[in-house]
Amino acid sequence: MSVIHVIKKCPVCEMEVRDSGFTIQYLAIDYQFCTEQCLRKFEQRPHLYVGTPTYGKSEKQLGQESEKARKIKLIKPLTKDSVKQLINDIRALMGVKKVEVNSDEIFVVYDLLQVSLADIENVILRFHGCLQETITEKVRRSFIHYSEECELDNLAHQSRGDGCHK
Repeated sequence: MSVIHVIKKCPVCEMEVRDSGFTIQYLAIDYQFCTEQCLRKFEQRPHLYVGTPTYGKSEKQLGQESEKARKIKLIKPLTKDSVKQLINDIRALMGVKKVEVNSDEIFVVYDLLQVSLADIENVILRFHGCLQETITEKVRRSFIHYSEECELDNLAHQSRGDGCHK
């Protein structure tokens, strides 16, 4: 007797999922996710990833991306081994498209619908703990975090397409 594995697509990153253990029920539908990161993103704004009978398909289902390119400043340059590890750690996040480390700066390109600057910074802090903490950098990063949250909230707001949100 063979075991049947159900293959589904993660609603956040659209990767195939085979019994990952990351599941949630939303509006009486079971969703599976490839990673905890995707599950968390879905929990924050489910309407960004799945549509409703009233409003139709979500922004993600319509193929929307929100590509961002950011520079993140570090306290000091990293060693060659640290650079390789940091690049691998950041690339492990779903939605990261490009990572470059130049001296004391990281350049990253990512899809905001899958990962945010805050998520990327958390990986840097957790494994490398070396973000520049000048007041100017803190304010700049806080502004970016706020603007990304506002953009995601606006994209997650579903409407019939006849108002100011479409």
